[in-house]
Order: sequence, then structure tokens, then C-alpha cells
Amino acid sequence: MKTENMYKDIPFSTEEEMTDFLRVFRKNLKMIRGIDFKELPEYKDVKDICADCMTRIKGVSENKTTWICPNCKTKHDTDKNAARIIYFAYHANNQN
Repeated sequence: MKTENMYKDIPFSTEEEMTDFLRVFRKNLKMIRGIDFKELPEYKDVKDICADCMTRIKGVSENKTTWICPNCKTKHDTDKNAARIIYFAYHANNQN
């Protein structure tokens, strides 16, 4: 993952500062509101999996914001599709 200029629009100068902020933020939300955040494992290479048919597609560029699955013909927004894959994977791994 490229992190160059990632924090240019937010008031954190390093990834460590952002991590510290998020840790404190989650702790405070749990104390004040009773909201508990679960840590997700790092998911890699989800940009090239179709969230509709679960086919891995070769050649999905990191620079593309949308792509069409050649298998099911669904048009995907890259970020939304990756979020859906992570959501599905998280819930599949946390079934009771």
C-alpha cells in the first residue's frame, strides 16, 4: 500500500500518530458509549475479487476506480467492492 501523501489532508504527520489517535478514540468510545470496535486482520489483494460472483480477476489496475467483471458482467467501484469483500470475509470468519 502506498502511503506517500496519504495524510496530506488530515492533521497527522505520520501513520503512528494516526494509529495512536484511533487507539485513544476507540477506547473513549467504548468508555463513553459502550461501543466496542473489533480489529480486522489486514486484508490484501481484495481489489481483484468480484464481490458478486467471487471470481478473482487478473489485470485489475490499482489506478482504476471502476471495473467490470468479465464473469458476471457487474460494474464495480473498486473501493466499494473491496469493502464488500472485507465485510464478507470478516463475517465468514466470525460465525458463532
